[in-house]
Amino acid sequence: MLCLIPLVLGSSFVFSKLTAKEAMNELKTYSKAGQIVQEVFSSLRTVLSLNGAKFEQRRLIGPFFQSFAEARGAASSVTRLIEEGNDTTINETDVLKEDTESIYSINGDIQFDNVNFMYPSRKGAPVLRNLSLIARAGQTTALVGSSGCGQYFLKQAC
Repeated sequence: MLCLIPLVLGSSFVFSKLTAKEAMNELKTYSKAGQIVQEVFSSLRTVLSLNGAKFEQRRLIGPFFQSFAEARGAASSVTRLIEEGNDTTINETDVLKEDTESIYSINGDIQFDNVNFMYPSRKGAPVLRNLSLIARAGQTTALVGSSGCGQYFLKQAC
């Protein structure tokens, strides 16, 4: 029985590699179909004036079915994730109690204490490092810096 484990693991590895390769091919084809659709819709008036509508319909029908199949596959993955759910349960009473307690400690000031932040798409390039800031209620606070240095993040965090 144990001698089958390497065989099962090996075949699973090969299958996952093949599946990943096919998924990439599907994404490339879907992208190409999207480019064709965008091209046709952007020049639809010209196509109609040159009486090429029937040709364009035939040209677009193939990628449509492939895109539809890809969408069904993606939808099944999303549905599976939704059905798995989350084991974490939230007690509504505790949440409401915490919210009520925090309301009484609000004085209008906004304080950041040693805040660190980096965008997920730019790992290794932190935007904020150990930022400590108090914005007093009723006072104007200016956030100045080059593009991408965190002003927008701070505005959204408030």
